[in-house]
Amino acid sequence: MTDRYRLIILHAGLGKTGTTSIQGNCYRYRELLLQHGIMYPSFSFRRKTIVNHSDCITASVCENPGKYGTAFRQQVEEDPTIFQRAISPQMDELLENPQADTLVLSGEAVAEYSDADMQALLEKLQAHSERLRVVAYIRSPQSSLESILQQRVKSGQTVDPEALVSVVRMRYERLQRNFAGLLETVNFHDAIRYPFGLVAHFMTFIGVPKNELKALDFKTNNERVTLEAYRIMLAINRRYSRREERIHGVIRRPHDMHSLMKFPGQSFQLEEFAGSNLLQSTIEEGAWLESELGFQFPAMERRDVKPLWQNESLVALERAIRGLGDKNLVAAVADFLVEEASGLKGSRPEAAGILRHIAWSLQNIETDPTRAQLERLGADYFKFSALQVEKASPELALSLMSLAGELRPGRDFIEAHLAKYTAAIDLLSVETRGLEVSRQEATGVLRRSARHRQKTKTETIQVVLESLGADYFKFAALQVEDASPKLALKLMSLARELRTGAKFIESRLARYENELGILEQSRANGEG
Repeated sequence: MTDRYRLIILHAGLGKTGTTSIQGNCYRYRELLLQHGIMYPSFSFRRKTIVNHSDCITASVCENPGKYGTAFRQQVEEDPTIFQRAISPQMDELLENPQADTLVLSGEAVAEYSDADMQALLEKLQAHSERLRVVAYIRSPQSSLESILQQRVKSGQTVDPEALVSVVRMRYERLQRNFAGLLETVNFHDAIRYPFGLVAHFMTFIGVPKNELKALDFKTNNERVTLEAYRIMLAINRRYSRREERIHGVIRRPHDMHSLMKFPGQSFQLEEFAGSNLLQSTIEEGAWLESELGFQFPAMERRDVKPLWQNESLVALERAIRGLGDKNLVAAVADFLVEEASGLKGSRPEAAGILRHIAWSLQNIETDPTRAQLERLGADYFKFSALQVEKASPELALSLMSLAGELRPGRDFIEAHLAKYTAAIDLLSVETRGLEVSRQEATGVLRRSARHRQKTKTETIQVVLESLGADYFKFAALQVEDASPKLALKLMSLARELRTGAKFIESRLARYENELGILEQSRANGEG
């Protein structure tokens, strides 16, 4: 081999044009490429194999080796030279000792470089090649905007969509300015319609014969997230932005929101994009690129946005959020869900109730959130009510304290009062018959109280209903519905016994039954 490559091909993105799929498949079929005289290299750092060359090129040629997100992605923010010292010798060896006629380097970050860094890269590559080609795939600005937004948010940033106007044009202009006469542009939308797809188009471009592509099994990387996942990520970043770690003190890491990547929901698209000034700006940018490059971009299709938080999302929500791991991120999401629930309270109360329930569960992640809420809203509520009426109606007090007992089983205070009320009812019954009750007989009554409790509760339920009325149980159900749809269902059922067919009660019962079904499915998924 000579000491210079006959050809170096620099794939400079642009970002969000399938670069991850191209890089992964080129590495996967690196042996095939070598058979055709094409070298697609990998680099090693901390036992990782790196096939996206962006960070490695940055570390090797740029004035600041941690720039363009390199330090964050490689987790060397305290000292970016750690990565530079590991990669630079590997890059030098690759360039100085060619193992093939053609070298392919692929790094979408190149399009972000300053003019000075691009010139440094140009000089280095030309010094080690007889010929240099630079290729960039160009995607329509309207389509690019949404993908770039997702990418920025997934990396822990908060982004104003307006700030991304002209990003595609500026990236192209930087490349054209610094690689004049070397840059070749490809319409991304045409490339994805190429026989066997985008990766096949790129492999043909670098020199793989077309007749060999059919036998290859290309793996694609769909990095899009759903609209629901995007909104959760954005809420996290607004609270704990990666760029403000020194202010909030929460360390952000690459892929720290990985559990949201497969979160189900509707396809992402910018809300209220249609008819906006932002859309008009991207249309104008696209028209400029079409005129400059001789391209024709396809019209962007818009889909109707359905209401967020459909059942498939709600079922998977708690497990996905707990998968974040970091308690600070989880807490940020819990607060976000409370806000979402508030906005849905009037239009979609069922979804709002589930969101609130999950939020409370997340806020009490180290305890039993349902039990904590029931103790606050449920057990004390019924226990207090029982104490208020115990002298006037032991039967009513027994039923109320029994509800408290269901929430706090085995509590001495509740058990003692249940026995007391049962005994009082038995004693009252004996006295009514005109019989004299001895101390020994009274003791026997207490011993029988546990066996008698359920029977007494059943016999006095009508007294409870008539004494308290439907509104009492309806109000009680509303008090606990967020913490326990199961208890709310039971209470609202008591209200229905008094007001059969009432629309509000029937709709609430249907809501609780639906929530319970979704929560049970969510719990089953979490255990799986």
